Amino acid sequence: MLRIYMVLIGLLFISCAEMVEKKVADKVNERDQVDEKTMFASIEDCKLYSFKTYQQQADYLLKFLEKAKESKGEIKKKWEQQFFCAFPNSFEEMKLVFGYDDDLGAAPLYNHEKGSGVIKYFSELASIPDAIYYKKYIAINIGGKWEADHIREAFGFADVLESDTQAVAKALSMYTDEEIESVFRFVFDGPHPNNNQNLARYNHIKSELEKIDLRLSTACTNSFTQLLTTSN
Repeated sequence: MLRIYMVLIGLLFISCAEMVEKKVADKVNERDQVDEKTMFASIEDCKLYSFKTYQQQADYLLKFLEKAKESKGEIKKKWEQQFFCAFPNSFEEMKLVFGYDDDLGAAPLYNHEKGSGVIKYFSELASIPDAIYYKKYIAINIGGKWEADHIREAFGFADVLESDTQAVAKALSMYTDEEIESVFRFVFDGPHPNNNQNLARYNHIKSELEKIDLRLSTACTNSFTQLLTTSN
């Protein structure tokens, strides 16, 4: 009788343990579902993104980048949206995530391989609506100055300016002359900006802009001319 009693107690204990385990699993699944809904928020909700540290921001960028690369279709698009939202919103923020400071030292993604990969992926995003994408792309270049390593060449902005001139020009036209000129200056800036490659790029961009917006073309010329003057 005692043995039967002990067996019944054991079965009851196992049953209770399984019920507790199921409840915990349900809670975890519920939590994950909520997190996924939050993670896949609309691209319009980028303003909701905030990070406690630049290291945390860097960690999320790498996580979203990895998820995007291993996904396909709509899921890939969703992860790219999160990557885009987590990406810096200004030139100063770019320096704090990718640059190097004499006092602060290396930023979280100063590492050449990781940092260059993140910036390159951003520069090639095709799943973000033009108006939203170029707004951020322009914002991270306003006031930009060449600092070597990752802080250079306007983070690949010249390439999209040449390949998608019409859309980029439309976005640029919304800014002040001073802001526009600062973007163009960063595009051509470097340790020795007076070189044949830079001149060829300037001539091509200028000629394309002349067909679309003379104000932008003038700003491009002003920036390039001033840059060469001050660099001599």
